[in-house]
Amino acid sequence: MAKINLYFGNPCNEWAQETVTEIAINNDISMGEAAFMLFQKLIETILRKSEDQNSLDTHFSWHFDKSVSVPKIAARSYVKKGSTYPMIVMSKGYVVDKKTFSQIPVKDGAILDFAKRFEEELGFEFLEFRRTGKERAKAGEIIYILRNKRHTYRSGCFVEIM
Repeated sequence: MAKINLYFGNPCNEWAQETVTEIAINNDISMGEAAFMLFQKLIETILRKSEDQNSLDTHFSWHFDKSVSVPKIAARSYVKKGSTYPMIVMSKGYVVDKKTFSQIPVKDGAILDFAKRFEEELGFEFLEFRRTGKERAKAGEIIYILRNKRHTYRSGCFVEIM
C-alpha cells in the first residue's frame, strides 16, 4: 500500500528552538534527540482525539469539505548528510469518508497545505514529501504505462499500482 512521507528539518521558530534547547539541557541529550522528542510530542498532541476526531482529521475534513478519517501516522526520523531529522509517515495515500466509507486519494495540495500549516503552527521546517510504495488496482480501472510502470488515474492524479 502506498505511503506518504513528509520530511522536516530543524525547528524554525523561536518557541520550538527554545523548547528544544530546554529539553536538551533538562534531559542531558543532544539537540537532535531533543528536537525529535519535541516532534514526537507534537504528533501525539495532534493525534489526541476529542469527540471522535483528532486535529489531523479536522484539517483534512476541512480540506475535503466532508468528514474524513486520516490513516495511521507516525513520527519517524531520517538521516541526511550525517544529521538526523524528523519525518511523518502516513500509512496510506488516502483518507476515508466517515459516511460512505469510500477511499479518497490525498492530493498533493492537501499534503502541502497540512505540511505548511504544521511548519507555521508547530515550528518545524517542512522540506518535501514523497509518495512511496504502490496501490492496488480496483476492478474496472484503466491501466496506464508511464515510465515502464503501471499507473491508474484517481481523483485528478496518476497513482502507481501493483
